[in-house]
Amino acid sequence: MSTYKHPRLTPYKYSALTPSTKEIRILTLLPGYTDAPIRVTLAHTPLVPPEKRRSKRMSLADLERTLPSGWTVEENVEGHMCFVNETPGDSRGTFWRHPDPYFDRRLYELPLDHENPGFEPRYEALSYTWGSAENPEAIYVVEPSYPSKAPQLLEVGQNLASALRHLRDHDAARVMWIDAVCINQADIDERSSQVIRMTDIFKSAYRVIVWLGEEADESKLALSTMAYLGRQTELCKSGKRMYSPGATETDWYRAAFDLPYDDRVWRALFQLTNRPWFERLWIWQEIQLANSRSIVKCGHDTIPWSLFRRAAVCLATKQHPSRPNLGGHLSKLNSLCYYRRRYPFKTQLSSVWERKCANQRDKVYGVLGLAPPKLANRIIPQYSLPVDRVFKEATLAYLHQFQRLDMIQYCNLGTRQVEGPSWVLDMSVNQEGIDRSFYTTGLSRAQTVYHQPDILEVTGLLCTKVRSVSQPASLYRDKALDSIRSWQPPDLETASYITGGSLLDAYLSTVCFGDLKEKFVGTLSPTLEEWKEVFLSKLSASAGPIQPDALLNPWVIHALNYITGMSFMTTEDGHIGLCRFSAKPGDWVCLLLGCDAAILLRQNATENFQVVGACGIHGLSDSASLLGPLPKPWKVEIVSYSSILPNYQFVNAVTGEVTLEDPRLEPLPEEWERFESPWTPDDPEFFQRFRNRTNGEEINSDPRIFPEALKARGVPLRTFQLV
Repeated sequence: MSTYKHPRLTPYKYSALTPSTKEIRILTLLPGYTDAPIRVTLAHTPLVPPEKRRSKRMSLADLERTLPSGWTVEENVEGHMCFVNETPGDSRGTFWRHPDPYFDRRLYELPLDHENPGFEPRYEALSYTWGSAENPEAIYVVEPSYPSKAPQLLEVGQNLASALRHLRDHDAARVMWIDAVCINQADIDERSSQVIRMTDIFKSAYRVIVWLGEEADESKLALSTMAYLGRQTELCKSGKRMYSPGATETDWYRAAFDLPYDDRVWRALFQLTNRPWFERLWIWQEIQLANSRSIVKCGHDTIPWSLFRRAAVCLATKQHPSRPNLGGHLSKLNSLCYYRRRYPFKTQLSSVWERKCANQRDKVYGVLGLAPPKLANRIIPQYSLPVDRVFKEATLAYLHQFQRLDMIQYCNLGTRQVEGPSWVLDMSVNQEGIDRSFYTTGLSRAQTVYHQPDILEVTGLLCTKVRSVSQPASLYRDKALDSIRSWQPPDLETASYITGGSLLDAYLSTVCFGDLKEKFVGTLSPTLEEWKEVFLSKLSASAGPIQPDALLNPWVIHALNYITGMSFMTTEDGHIGLCRFSAKPGDWVCLLLGCDAAILLRQNATENFQVVGACGIHGLSDSASLLGPLPKPWKVEIVSYSSILPNYQFVNAVTGEVTLEDPRLEPLPEEWERFESPWTPDDPEFFQRFRNRTNGEEINSDPRIFPEALKARGVPLRTFQLV
């Protein structure tokens, strides 16, 4: 619907905000009926976020200690405590109330005013997509002090105009913050300064309104389905899911339970969650910063965001073998809706790179609201800077904050689009790196020196050279099966592997990046023997043609999730692994201090190196190249029982002893001590804390694998000039 533009009305002229008073603009949507012109007012107001109040509630651990035997407690993503009775019998279930009816509820319940109900200014923040800039519509900006004065015109996109019509009340004004209107988009300095404030704006909003668009494609059915499913399940901050207290369908949350939906419902769900809002980058932080009052609106239908996200995560955990497109689609939705605040920032970044945005600088600036505070403070939005410089400054800021090189794992020389050095992450494309921790250099700290303008000097170890690189496996699972067959070495079932064990075991571990239950304890991954049995009966060349039902086997799907798009590689000394197709024979396999995966480097004529990309090579994980193999009977386990963050530990297979102390390392030097402190967003994924007894320095890397200590062990470290 195009709006008539009165020839005598002038375009709206913004007045400058006052940064010293922390001003923002807020929009008041004036009342009106559906087809009436859209009339608004704009005003400046200071926005000073409220101080975070100290909670009087018991901690989760302390609350757990008050429970009788057989009971546990979890905190859901909205902050409510859910008590779980796991004792056998009819009393099993989930409850909002402590099992002791006399226990003080104030010690675990959220107070009624926990989300600052009296905070001013009170406004709703709109999360939406701008859509096409073609055929914009005019809204009328009214001067509230002079209502008789002719309004001014402001053009907005059709999707925003539609949202305003659906949000407008007939008889009451509505106060909102909307980026396209409340930021002067023509003022590049204001855009830069207001982007810094996006975190405060969305956190301080009374609620966030997600606008998905007008009613279409049975969206009403989809939203009602999501609302009902969301009421059956709880999503917890620990990553666990359970059925909700009072749920009617107590099995629906389980991954193995098939939901009783017909094709019409599945089609409606797909259409709803395939709308443009889910593809955009900015919405990621907007909804992650939203409070529990926030809602999802499609046409005139509305459901709470809390129910929508629970339903989305539940749907994503299901297997959809007969609807493969739906499974991949819901997996991306799961990344958006899961509770992300306890994830390392690199994990959050890897989820948003493929999201769409009009300005590539927003691949950095559009996620600052999710960044750890110390990292966010290092990055000042400047839209006047070239894109490649924005990416370089963000990469250096990340390196300085975390003292790790794990961002290099996402670099891919074959897909780069922007100018600049190869060690700088090109966020303008979906970087298909390797988002996996192999612990190749343990708890080491990156040793780097930045030489302006484009050289990064790093320290590490040359291991071997690439001998061969296969064609990449198809992105389609049925065709990727052929790769698992074609990659098999001719002596697969008879040969030994260079680092010990059989070549068959090494190959099976390689094609699932080592994700086996022996190491990743408590997961749904297969054991090596389970995977081997399936492989030998359905996929091995010695078993004849690939079995038709292979694609229905969960262990086959497990491997296919890792190999799609990957290439199989061999090295000159006999290692095997997976890499991206940008690798070439002759590339060096290197281990860099502060990086969790092996990195392929390509040497140039000036003896400098380009970063080709990361690779996963069997036998180079768990710091084996730096510290040697683990002495028997020790093994590595990665456990994620009670936390989203993995816990890297060493287990004695004979005695059952579990320790964080690597048995290959000598005792700590006298000047250092280990101390306990919880993970914060400013820490890397794998860390332990050490304190220097002499000067009080605190670090999150092990001093026993400082370069000088490794050299004393005979490790041939060297420096690399990355360009």
